[in-house]
Amino acid sequence: MAKGKIIRLLGGFYTIKTEDGKIVESRAKGNFRHKDIAPLVGDYVNFKEGEGDTLGYIEKVYPRTSVMLRPPVANVDQVMVIIPVEQPKYNLDLITKLLVHYERQKIPIIIVISKIDLDCHEGEFLKQQFQRIGYPTYSLVLTDKEQVETLRPLLQDKTTVLAGVSAAGKSTLTTHFIDEEVKVGGLSAKTQRGKHTTRHNELFDNGEGIYILDTPGFSSIDLREIESDSLKNYFPEFLKLEGTCKFMNCSHSKEPGCAVKQEVEQGIIWDERYQSYIKMYEEQKDKEKHQW
Repeated sequence: MAKGKIIRLLGGFYTIKTEDGKIVESRAKGNFRHKDIAPLVGDYVNFKEGEGDTLGYIEKVYPRTSVMLRPPVANVDQVMVIIPVEQPKYNLDLITKLLVHYERQKIPIIIVISKIDLDCHEGEFLKQQFQRIGYPTYSLVLTDKEQVETLRPLLQDKTTVLAGVSAAGKSTLTTHFIDEEVKVGGLSAKTQRGKHTTRHNELFDNGEGIYILDTPGFSSIDLREIESDSLKNYFPEFLKLEGTCKFMNCSHSKEPGCAVKQEVEQGIIWDERYQSYIKMYEEQKDKEKHQW
């Protein structure tokens, strides 16, 4: 019985990298379906190698340290959210939803502000704001290899998911660290929207302890599974003030004596991000109102 890590899933076939670096193709045992087990990219597994042209079978899936649902991947150490200053212009509402999505999954988040050469002042502003929230935040010019290289220590011996809109720079970073040409999407000149380039679930591996999953770009995020009353729990800057509002169950929206609103007014909490929270809160309340 051999042990390895699933690095690719396509059409029911699993690509596994063994402990000694060998790459093999396999399938999952049929009885996994009856046990409600679905091997995921990132899983550590035991498998029996096939003979000749016969594929082997995954026999065991080891316990996971984490599971991401979209895209489905196991044992993720961190998410690196890439936020472009321009081309395309960042959408704070969309970024806020993305961060809430990963906060709910309790996966450590790193922020990278990309394309700062297009607007260095805005890039520095974004960096400062996300650092104040508490996220480790870095900024760089994608074409400056020395700047990109400064991210290497963050990725070493980690499985990292890259997330962000199309053309943010995810595939560029993957290509740099994996030293392998990854298909990079650009912007449509007509729509200024990114072209989708990632078409299957795959962990890219540099052979020296860096694993990267380059997710498809997104244009919307559905947070229907989050109740409006619990939305505030996924904003780190709000949690720092927990228990200091006048009302115990304060939603930080319309209640008097709200410590969060006071810090927004004082410029301590980023006003634009707070407004994104209010939009999300009202959207969730509206969905809950009409779901029955």
